[in-house]
Amino acid sequence: MRAIGLVDLAIRRAKRAGATDAVSQVKETDWSMIRFTNNGITVSKVVKETSLGVFVFVKEKRAGFTISDLSKEAVEKAVDNATKMALMSPSGGTYAPLPRGRFGYSRKLVALGKVVKADKLPAVVKDAIGAARGAGAARVAGSLVAETTKLTQRSSAGAKGSSKTTLYNLSVRAFADSESTGQFATVANNLEAIDGRGVGRMAGDIARRALNAEPAQPGEYDAVLGPMTTADLVEEIAGGASAFYVDAGMSFLTGKLGQEVAPSHLDLIDDPTVPSNPGAAPFDDEGLPTQTNAIIESGKLMTYLHNSTTAAKMKAKTTASAGLVIPKPFSLQVTAGNKSIENLVSMVDDGLYITNNWYLRYQNMRSGDFSTILRDGLFRIRNGEISAPVRGLRMTDNLVRLLANIEATSSKRYWIKWWEVDVPVFAPALLLRGARFTKPTI
Repeated sequence: MRAIGLVDLAIRRAKRAGATDAVSQVKETDWSMIRFTNNGITVSKVVKETSLGVFVFVKEKRAGFTISDLSKEAVEKAVDNATKMALMSPSGGTYAPLPRGRFGYSRKLVALGKVVKADKLPAVVKDAIGAARGAGAARVAGSLVAETTKLTQRSSAGAKGSSKTTLYNLSVRAFADSESTGQFATVANNLEAIDGRGVGRMAGDIARRALNAEPAQPGEYDAVLGPMTTADLVEEIAGGASAFYVDAGMSFLTGKLGQEVAPSHLDLIDDPTVPSNPGAAPFDDEGLPTQTNAIIESGKLMTYLHNSTTAAKMKAKTTASAGLVIPKPFSLQVTAGNKSIENLVSMVDDGLYITNNWYLRYQNMRSGDFSTILRDGLFRIRNGEISAPVRGLRMTDNLVRLLANIEATSSKRYWIKWWEVDVPVFAPALLLRGARFTKPTI
């Protein structure tokens, strides 16, 4: 059965089983992946996957599922089970019907996907490996993934849409020796925008400069964050703006709507409406046309991200950010400043330059207390210059405090996405005053 027939079948079955509202999606994904280690390609895969997802509402009660068996019998059984689960689930407290109508979507956003140029992927990988080695790496590893996704979606309220998107995601990790490493990653929706040489060069240069690192002392330092670390923190800040987490009392941005949360020069925008932005999409999971949302504008928290349910609960308007349960951003951008990374470093008398971090975890989501391990090249700044590589620190701080302490951002930004950063972020480097650092526990 074709994708359109499957989503229509699921919606009809859900209504017949007693659902008040339902959304159905068929996702058809073709992806090609190249993994490389020890300066050579080790794995090359081409995979095709198709799945059906259905989310059903029985008033304020809801349940969802995803299956890969797309037979008529399997779809009907799964829809029936999901409806029964919704009936038995705890009350969500607020019922908001899905947006009604057949909406129009941007033609440019609907047809972003292109045929993956799998035969050209090895050349990009070889360029990245060569550039990393040329910059000083002894060994190079990483991955290049090309993914084309066709999405067919229907809602019981009449929304009908289909889209096709393609993403290329390159991540390079360089080793000057077993302890001196560098990493950089990028994402784009066309292969021509993936600068394999540039990504490899940056990773290799960081690894070379990280040789012979000495243990660092914990304490409070001014810090310049490279784009990889900026992207991770920005994704967390945007996630904290999800109305679901705000309503649940799990967000450090709870109660801060309309307040100054950052310096006046800082904007944080979620914009999936520009076709060249990785993460661009024509509609959200409720079928509403996507829109540009200024989460932070001139330092002020302007909006939470809403779906219909959270908007009804908070007496707000949906921001077309569904997530049927948890509203979410699509494609994030941070204000560009007017300084180079070198300029930012020159503004620090005694501090750190951080190129990457792994495993950001919360001690308290409500307050924003977190910690994250600093990985790859970490450098001491003295008298406005990078003086020496160091190692052995964890950033242990508070996102509300750090957001308020951003003094400047770089003029150059990079599109970042990798396993630590799931939402594409157009990230600059940034200068933080008074960030706090501890020793790792392991």
